[in-house]
Amino acid sequence: MHPEISYFPSAQFYSSRLGNGRNTIVAGTELRSSFQAQHQLFTVEPYRVFDISYGSHSHVKNSLMNQAEVDFIVNLCNFLFEGDKNALLSGNIGIVSPYRQQIAAIKSEMVNRFGYGVLDAVEISTVDGFQGREKDIIIMSCVRASSSTNKSDGIGFLNDVRRMNVGITRARACMFIVCDSDHLQKNEVWKNLIDNAKERKCYTRVQSPPPATRTFRPALPQLKPAPVVAPPPVEPKRAEPRKEVVKIAPVKRKLDQPRLEDTKRQKTEQRKTQMIDIPSSKFKK
Repeated sequence: MHPEISYFPSAQFYSSRLGNGRNTIVAGTELRSSFQAQHQLFTVEPYRVFDISYGSHSHVKNSLMNQAEVDFIVNLCNFLFEGDKNALLSGNIGIVSPYRQQIAAIKSEMVNRFGYGVLDAVEISTVDGFQGREKDIIIMSCVRASSSTNKSDGIGFLNDVRRMNVGITRARACMFIVCDSDHLQKNEVWKNLIDNAKERKCYTRVQSPPPATRTFRPALPQLKPAPVVAPPPVEPKRAEPRKEVVKIAPVKRKLDQPRLEDTKRQKTEQRKTQMIDIPSSKFKK
């Protein structure tokens, strides 16, 4: 990953011993230099924390969602699509969050804004679902926020620093963290992350929704048609030798020759007659 991305997790979790590949630095520089769009809030740089101070989270189906972060992330993706003139980002953007309801809300809003094809260009999943994998650009939605109705809430899943470490180390070139710093600073590690971002001038506080902009759909790469493979030649079926059918003529019975049934019947009647003609003297008294 880029050194700007690994700077905080390396110091916080790995005693500053986390290494970076040179290829990711070069690729990240080429990726950012290819962007031609400019925006007052969105900057394509290796690492930035966006502090959404006007949002609040809500409980939905035993999970959480933050509509302000959803809208901000969709606008951020729109900016990325606008600047992606060379279609470098297709399949290389990931959006992660520890809350499944936030994932569902982001998917729904992205499809409404850009169409179903956006799900081929952007992978949206939970932090646990991204474990062991990377993308060039990762946007992390922390969801938890302070508001008049939930100031007393904790930070839930975000208390798990292992899950936090996974979320902020999935990007190779650009890492964007979208959060509410006032709420996350209840946790010491998150407070360190926010303070570190401010010190490095990688922190932007967003106090109101960004202005509406024209929608730019993701530039999907043109898929090469599959090569046409000729079917294998079909060998002609060999003609099977014709079998000669030998017809056997039925045996004709002569007119004067009695049938087998008649012969059996005659023998049976003869035996009966012989039994009747036996004289009674031969029987013992």
